Amino acid sequence: MTTAQPQKQSDQLIAMLAALENERVEEVEATLKTLHPADIADVLQAIPPEQRHDLWRKVDPALMGEVLLEVPEAVRADLLNELDQASLITAVQALNTDDVADLLPALSPEATAEILFFMDKQQRQRLDAVLSFPEDTAGGLMNVDTVTVRENITLQVVFRYLRLLGELPEQTSTLYVVDKIQRLVGELPPIPSQVFARDALAYDMVYGRDTPFLAFAREHGVRASDGTGMLVEQAAESFFIWRGVRPPTRAVLSALRSG
Repeated sequence: MTTAQPQKQSDQLIAMLAALENERVEEVEATLKTLHPADIADVLQAIPPEQRHDLWRKVDPALMGEVLLEVPEAVRADLLNELDQASLITAVQALNTDDVADLLPALSPEATAEILFFMDKQQRQRLDAVLSFPEDTAGGLMNVDTVTVRENITLQVVFRYLRLLGELPEQTSTLYVVDKIQRLVGELPPIPSQVFARDALAYDMVYGRDTPFLAFAREHGVRASDGTGMLVEQAAESFFIWRGVRPPTRAVLSALRSG
């Protein structure tokens, strides 16, 4: 089953390629404004270098960094050669620290120096942290952005600040709170307390430990349950399927939870 959104994106790409082939400049510029950076990258990759350079100059500099991350290395090198210093700085400044780290290997030493010059101290420290991990390792893939606040600021205030930024990384599962010397103070899930309805049950499939989500729920007076029950009942059901006997589970659950 297809959705309307992918079909719409496909139609936009076809329209862009047709407008480029027929040199309909106004239509090219209008369509370009509607495309996602990944779609712009697809078009740039699909057309000859001369057309590519002309279209590249029409891309919003604030989107150029995201487009560069989406194209193959050979196309990326070609597009970087077409950028002047001001456009390059604008393109990179629109990226988060992790993406800048991905882009730096493709830049000349001179361009890298220019980018580092325009970064503040905190940004450079984050970049150093990302670059210190080998590519494709867990450290190299993780997001290490930090927010520094005074000790008397509550986590709920920090939550509101982060949501105003609108830049929480996708699939963020936990916020880690550390003190000035990087000792772990606590953990918190990236959700507001208002998410819990009256008489709600907070459930986390993880078992064997108390997760930040469950602890957060209990702190707000919500009943909480982990995945221990599911683990035991699944094992019992499997035993029944194979042996034809359904073992009692209450004693097992009690022993696991008391231990």
